[in-house]
Amino acid sequence: MDNFIEEVKQYLCLNSDVAGYNLPIKKVTFTLTLIKGPETAGWVKDIGNAIDQLNPVTQNVDAVWDTFLDKFLDCFQDTQSEVRACQELKHLKLQTMEVNQYITKFEELACKSRYSTGNAKIYELFLEGLPHDILKDVMALPIPQDYAELKQKAVNIVRSMVLMSNILKGRGEQRTITRLFNQGNKLYF
Repeated sequence: MDNFIEEVKQYLCLNSDVAGYNLPIKKVTFTLTLIKGPETAGWVKDIGNAIDQLNPVTQNVDAVWDTFLDKFLDCFQDTQSEVRACQELKHLKLQTMEVNQYITKFEELACKSRYSTGNAKIYELFLEGLPHDILKDVMALPIPQDYAELKQKAVNIVRSMVLMSNILKGRGEQRTITRLFNQGNKLYF
């Protein structure tokens, strides 16, 4: 739902130089043409009928678009998305050395969970998602003071581990790599 509305807004912005595209009634009518399916047909028809009743000269005001967005959110908003994002965030783990993917997913879920990066819970959840060997190095002195420092230290540590692994692989020291990065039968490379 959020992505759909954002895509519509981007399309309307991109076409703002097209005559009439920035008029509220036209925006609503255009958006209604994109909403498909039997579950939404009645709602689309009702909104369309309400739009048809408006005077395009005197009632084509920003409140029309704003009201449409409010009604759209009321009708189609996923009321459980925040709860699901919170649960997924609690269970998110860095499974491979793809630390950038982990951070991107972590921050996406944190945003959906309505956590700010200044929240102490974010710091804890980020740490909980790190494997033991990385967690140990991240929490070594100096201890990161905030989320930004924590994230950067994790990135630096993973980069160092990957570099070290590549060097050892180049030397043919596969056993050393396995011994260094094997944690409970889980190899991170």
